[in-house]
Amino acid sequence: MESKMTPLRRAVRSPLVVCAPLVASMLLAGCGSSSEPKSSGPTNDKCVSTAKVQVEAAKAPVRFTFDGPAFDASAARGKTVHWIATTGDLPFTKAVFGGFEAAAREAGLKVIFFDGRGQTSEQLRGVQQAVAAKADLIVLQSIPVALMGAGVDAAKQAGIPIVEAFNADSAAPTSPGATASVSFAYSQVGRLLAASVAVGSGCNATSLAINSSDVPVSVPEMDGVKAGFQELCPDTCKLEVRDALIADWSTKVGPLTQNAVANQNVNWLIPVYDGMVQFVTPAVRQANAAGRVKIASFNASPGIVDDLKTADSPFTVDIGAPLGWTGWAIADQSLRILARATPVGDEKIPLRIFDQGNAKDIDFKGAESDMYGGSYQNEYKKLWGLE
Repeated sequence: MESKMTPLRRAVRSPLVVCAPLVASMLLAGCGSSSEPKSSGPTNDKCVSTAKVQVEAAKAPVRFTFDGPAFDASAARGKTVHWIATTGDLPFTKAVFGGFEAAAREAGLKVIFFDGRGQTSEQLRGVQQAVAAKADLIVLQSIPVALMGAGVDAAKQAGIPIVEAFNADSAAPTSPGATASVSFAYSQVGRLLAASVAVGSGCNATSLAINSSDVPVSVPEMDGVKAGFQELCPDTCKLEVRDALIADWSTKVGPLTQNAVANQNVNWLIPVYDGMVQFVTPAVRQANAAGRVKIASFNASPGIVDDLKTADSPFTVDIGAPLGWTGWAIADQSLRILARATPVGDEKIPLRIFDQGNAKDIDFKGAESDMYGGSYQNEYKKLWGLE
């Protein structure tokens, strides 16, 4: 059945849309009229100016704004942390763990890395191995705590705390079974994506978002996109959402893109993670739509964000969070627990928008500080009593 895009206001008000779960090929904005976006004159001008303020603020170099209370981390020296990774060969995993490892070295922690290989059974084995080794703390990186049921129960019985990473929005409650959490402000990522698309389209966007419903944090990110459009351009921006599980990216994202851009009104694509961009961009080019369709995404992954420097690339916006910095944030939360200090509710990991405007002046292949700006290592060490 052919789906039709409708103004976002109508989509958001539909109880079927609000209540439906995120599943494959779910349509969030196909419940009514197929009329084209209406130009609303001064209203659109206000939308663009409001969105520009948000975008320009987020394009600036980041600053250290975390205000967690200082504590004495020396009590954690010599303790052992087991890091259970969802998959060890991802650039994301390597970058975040690299930051954590550097921070742990400064604080005198011992670290053991376990590659979960993308398999729940292997990840569970890593948790059980950590419990058997009498770890002092376990980090679950991008692994839902609920999937580690038996391992989490064993850790609890052994008195081993768990820090979960990247399972929910940054300020969301910690999952049952975990002691503390660290994550990005995924809902804010979604709002910044919506603002970037609003600016780039003059608040007349007909867009397709490609979600990955097997990643729990896709929910707050997609909710942020919807909320952003609803606030900025509910009558003139259209949004359709389709789903592609991570394992299906290589086979499904390209065809989804080609089907979307066959609609001559589509002018923006929003894959929720920039790992999809390697499949989206070729599909846009093959459809001869690169002059009409732009792409906005999240993660600013090494090797992917670089394409923003290509003048004729449809890849226009990539929002990122400093990954090495994130590793230090996970170390901060871990040290608080190991030193018997109170964990914090939000590590306030910053976000920065990269686009074809500021990309030309940024060295994406250099140090993370060259990309994001900001200083954090010494700031954390001061909080830990190491400076």
